[in-house]
Order: sequence, then structure tokens, then C-alpha cells
Amino acid sequence: MICNTNSTLNLNSYSGKSNNTEEKIQKIIAEIAKRGIDVTGEYKQWIGIGAALAKEFGDRGRTYFHEVSRHCQSYSKQETDLQYDHCQYNMGKYHIGTFFHIAKKHGISY
Repeated sequence: MICNTNSTLNLNSYSGKSNNTEEKIQKIIAEIAKRGIDVTGEYKQWIGIGAALAKEFGDRGRTYFHEVSRHCQSYSKQETDLQYDHCQYNMGKYHIGTFFHIAKKHGISY
């Protein structure tokens, strides 16, 4: 399935306490969208992104995960939702630094 590149993340749509980490994540995601880059890589890397976002943001991170994942040619909303559900309960060793590292490997930093 080809990614739906018409959907965009409203980076100002989040209510509640904003923090520096979330602002950095939003900037990176905006750059990913601007460039149309698939940073998900292999399955393990995709899991790392989802688990890092889940650990940092809980269910709020789901929108971020979709925004990052949608640039993959095989993007599926349903599969991405299922994977994020799994990531929320199996975060393992991942943390938000995983997301920053993967973005940096693709030439994106905040």
C-alpha cells in the first residue's frame, strides 16, 4: 500500500504541558514530512521508533508514530495502530534517544 501523503500532522494540536523534548520531536517530524523521508527502515527500527514514542508520550505518541510511518511505501493505518498498541506494552530498552538517533542517521536533527 502506498503511503497517504495527503495527511499531515497539526503540530499545534496538542494541549497540555509542552516540553522541550516534544518540541524537538515535532520539529523532526515536520522535517521528515517536508522531505518525505522514510526513516522507519527495517522492522526493528520501526519498532524502536514506536516504542520510543510510546515510552515518552503514551497514547499521545500514536499520532507521531503515524506521521513518521506514513512515508513508508507499505504504510497501513491499521497495521501502524496495531504495532503502536504492541509498543505501548513492550517498550523494552527503547527511549526517546532512539528516535533522535534514527532521525540523525537520516540527516535530521533539531
